[in-house]
Amino acid sequence: VLSTYLNEYFGDFLFDTNNKFFFSRDGFDYSLPVSRINTVEEIRQYVETFPLTNSPAVFGLHPNAEIGYFMSFTNDLWHTLISLQPRTGDTGSGLSREEQIYNTATNL
Repeated sequence: VLSTYLNEYFGDFLFDTNNKFFFSRDGFDYSLPVSRINTVEEIRQYVETFPLTNSPAVFGLHPNAEIGYFMSFTNDLWHTLISLQPRTGDTGSGLSREEQIYNTATNL
């Protein structure tokens, strides 16, 4: 199965100079670099032209996938922030939660 996918998606057509193949054209033309790039510095400069963020379409996903990801990330962020908030409660003694824990620990 793997060889079938590799033959289909990574064939010789990727290197065809007459008909340039684009991996994605969503906002940026992702393609193999031209054959004039020979040094590591030229390759690094070519890679530096890539955008820092990619849309879901680059990976073959629907744009709603990004919305779902951001919603999930935001929910996780808020849950984490809320869990970091100090716990306060009325104990009737006027002591904070931390003071109560300290007093209990010292009594043990």
